[in-house]
Order: sequence, then structure tokens, then C-alpha cells
Amino acid sequence: MRFDVQAIFNTFGGRSAIFARLNTRRHPITIRALDKWRERGSIPAVWIAHITKLADADGIAFNLHTYLLRDAAPKDAANAEELHSLLD
Repeated sequence: MRFDVQAIFNTFGGRSAIFARLNTRRHPITIRALDKWRERGSIPAVWIAHITKLADADGIAFNLHTYLLRDAAPKDAANAEELHSLLD
């Protein structure tokens, strides 16, 4: 699955803001790691969990499904249904 990582960053105020928030909450990460996420269009699952918790703690509406890139959607209906069930 590919995500619009820049849009995720923007939800938190940008790359520098999410970097600072994660590090402040004892989730050490580098700017380079964030840049790699953006380059790949993916975020490791453990970091998705941290970001989700961060959003919750900060009162930010965060639904991962919103950031899914459409070109990454499965072609057949069965796979699409499975994907949506995982994201809900």
C-alpha cells in the first residue's frame, strides 16, 4: 500500500512538526527516516501506530484510509474489499 506521506505530515503541521512531536513523545526518529517514508510512499507499521496515538493525544482527526493513494488500490473487488476491511 502506498500513502500520501506528505499529506500525513501536513496533518501534523509539516515534516518538522511531526519530527518534533514524535521525538518529544520518546519515539526517536531522524529527519532522514521521514524523508525515506515520503520517497517510498510508505510508513512502517510500528510508526503508523505511533502516529495514530500521536493524533489521538493531540486531538487530530486521523483516518489512515484518507491518505491511501488510489493508484495503489487493488484491481479486483475481492482484494479491494479486503483492503477496506483492514483500514476500517
